[in-house]
Amino acid sequence: MSDRRWAVLGFVWTIVLGSALHFTYAWSNENLLVGLFSAVNESTWEHLKLLVVPATIWAVLRYRSQSREWIEVNSANGIALVIGLLSIVGGFNLYRSFLPDQFVLDILLFVVAAACTHFGPLLARRLLPTDRAWRGGVALLMGAVFLTFAVSTVLPPHLPVFKDPNTGAYGLGAGQD
Repeated sequence: MSDRRWAVLGFVWTIVLGSALHFTYAWSNENLLVGLFSAVNESTWEHLKLLVVPATIWAVLRYRSQSREWIEVNSANGIALVIGLLSIVGGFNLYRSFLPDQFVLDILLFVVAAACTHFGPLLARRLLPTDRAWRGGVALLMGAVFLTFAVSTVLPPHLPVFKDPNTGAYGLGAGQD
């Protein structure tokens, strides 16, 4: 399958699965295991899981089908995922500086972040280094991202990005809409 086709299918996959992950924690009667992969409240941080989980699953599927390109694919996907996450946080904080909460803008930010995550590697993968130190650095970065998401769901720091704007609570038990 071509790189472009992988990007388009991954983009659609991320939008669909990410949208579903917004609700799976509530649907599971607040199961802790489900909460590690789904948004457990309405905080910005928990909404980042809606991008991380489907994009990571897609990257693994792509790796398994095209293992000959493992170095380029995973390095580019890892960097693009971080850019997608930063676009959500940056975009949300930017628009909230000027406007009240806007559901439509939240959805558009998610779509833009998914586009960065899946179409970014088409541009970046030929530009990224392929040496062992680079691969190790990207692997460590992605491991740190996943560990941070799991830990912060259970033990969130009391910072604004982790705070549920509806309840004022943090992490598990903060509630959802």
